[in-house]
This record gives sequence, C-alpha cells and structure tokens, in this order.
Amino acid sequence: MSVLLVILILLIRTESFQKYITGKAVTWLSEKIGTPVTVDRLFFTYSGDIVLEGFYIQDQHKDTLLYSKKL
Repeated sequence: MSVLLVILILLIRTESFQKYITGKAVTWLSEKIGTPVTVDRLFFTYSGDIVLEGFYIQDQHKDTLLYSKKL
C-alpha cells in the first residue's frame, strides 16, 4: 500500500501529469459554466499547495470575470 502511495505522489509531481490534470479541469469548468477558462500552468508545491499561473475566466458577456497572474 505504501509503495502505491509513493508512486502516486511521484506521478503527481511530474509535469506531464500536471498538464493532463490542468487540461481536464479547464475543459470541464469551461463546459460547466459555458465560458472560456484558461490556465497557463498548474503545479503542486512540496508543501502541498496548488499554484495556478495565468488563471483566466471570462463571463457570459465576454468580459474578464477573473484574471490572476499567480493564484
């Protein structure tokens, strides 16, 4: 069981896995709210935080609802 946990932690730390998760989350959220959502980069820190860079959400009137360079 602990070997599986270590493999999962190492998988989460890889850039390709983080890009995959980012793509899935952005697609799901865009479809859910019906407006464009983008994230330039998502990564997990060693302390367990999730950091989003270039996070953008547009409202249904095509105005910027939220933009954060780093969140």
